[in-house]
Amino acid sequence: MASASRSRKPPGIITALSSRHPQFSAAVCPLHPGRVERRMELTGIRKNGAFALIVIAWLCVAVIAGISLYTASGWAPVAIAVAVTLIPSVIVRSGRADSTARIILGGTMPVYPAIMLYQAAGSSLQMDVHMVFFALLATLVVMCDWRAIVAGTAVIAVHHLGANLLIPAWVFPDGADLPRVLLHAVIVLIEAAVLIQISLQLEQMIERQAEARREAERLEQEAASTRDAIAAKQNQVIGALGQGLKAMARNDLTARIDQAFPEEYEQLRADYHDALEGMRQSLEKISGVATRIDESAGDVSHASNDMADRTERQSATLHDTVATIRTVSDSISDTANRAVEARHVLDAAQGEAEKSAGIVERARVAMTNIEHSAREIDQIIEVIEGLSFQTNLLALNAGVEAARVGEAGKGFAVVASEVRALAQRSADAAQDIKTKIGASNEQIALGVSVVSETSETLERITTRILQISEFVATIAGSVESQAARLREVNGTVGALDGITQQNAAMVEETSAAARSLAEQSRTLAQEISRFRLQQTGSYHAAPALARAA
Repeated sequence: MASASRSRKPPGIITALSSRHPQFSAAVCPLHPGRVERRMELTGIRKNGAFALIVIAWLCVAVIAGISLYTASGWAPVAIAVAVTLIPSVIVRSGRADSTARIILGGTMPVYPAIMLYQAAGSSLQMDVHMVFFALLATLVVMCDWRAIVAGTAVIAVHHLGANLLIPAWVFPDGADLPRVLLHAVIVLIEAAVLIQISLQLEQMIERQAEARREAERLEQEAASTRDAIAAKQNQVIGALGQGLKAMARNDLTARIDQAFPEEYEQLRADYHDALEGMRQSLEKISGVATRIDESAGDVSHASNDMADRTERQSATLHDTVATIRTVSDSISDTANRAVEARHVLDAAQGEAEKSAGIVERARVAMTNIEHSAREIDQIIEVIEGLSFQTNLLALNAGVEAARVGEAGKGFAVVASEVRALAQRSADAAQDIKTKIGASNEQIALGVSVVSETSETLERITTRILQISEFVATIAGSVESQAARLREVNGTVGALDGITQQNAAMVEETSAAARSLAEQSRTLAQEISRFRLQQTGSYHAAPALARAA
């Protein structure tokens, strides 16, 4: 491809000029195509530069005319300037930009500051006009040719040296000044050297740009050829793929691409076949899965219906259970209230029993005190009996002594007899009191014993009442706890009833979803049956689903 590209005619300007001007083609064909292209590029730039210099030249003529009007130097300088300008103008107008034309332009440009220097002779501006030489010399760089710069430099040197020797007033206001001429010459040479270097670099840069442009055009042609070849291959590939895709659009998954692709696209054909085979296998699997989905959907539907019936029965049972638990909970709550009331009654009975125990205890203490008092009375009676016995003995002794006395002691004997009788009655009364006090002591002891037994019985009753109160409190707490648990159970069962009802609704939704899934699976089977999956010429269908549909 590269050799074919190199055998073609040079592109761009050379091709156009060769086709329009056969004589040009015959002249440049022996040259290297790249060099000719660079020459043409550089020639165009130099023509543009020459036109710019002609414009500057005529501007200088206008300036010279203005100076003539201002300084009254006559029209000779203007005529000379016009005459000098006409020659390069005619050359440029003819379209020339060869080395001769460039040298003429290079030698023409310093003439204008020389004329201006003549016009400014004797004025304060004469030295300033020397700057115009440097400025116009710098404009020659647009020609991209060192010859024009050398020509301009030579004209400046000849003018300064000749005028300094022949007519010094035309150069410097103070007359001949060779050192100043040499200084100006050095400055001009430095400027010329820099300008020559710039022009050479510009020429090289333009040549490199032309070469780069030509290389870009060559690469563009090669790229175009490559694109054409690639486009042809791509058209072949796209056409074959288009036929395959049209077959796929007709639901035919057996259409293969038998025509071989270019080597770089052969993998695409293999990928197409792999994708086609993958789609065919996937659709066959989907068909089988759709059949199994339809069967499973039927099983799910039956199971959902059965579950719905069971859920309804379970919901009814849970509803009855909730009512029963609510009744039991109410009964337990009533029992708990009764237990609390019984506890309050037992607490009151315990208080009364404790009060009775206190009273009995005080009675027991009183009986004990009475018993002690009876014992003290018994001791006093024993003392009285002792006194009666002593009194009786004394009365007996008094009677004996009165008998001994006789009549004189009869009255004393009567008194002694009475005292003895009184002592006897005191002894009898004391004995009787002792007997009664003994009997009373026995009753008191019996009462103390009964009171003690009563106190102990009341203590046991109080203890039993306390135990019963604790048992009743425990029972009341247990009943209350059971009532709370039954309420929790009632709430849980109620929530379970709600969940069961939700489950019933979800089961109904599941049943509906199963029916919808069965319908969708049948629709999927019908859609799959539209695809041709075998090479037998018939389209694949799912028999089980077709029968189910």
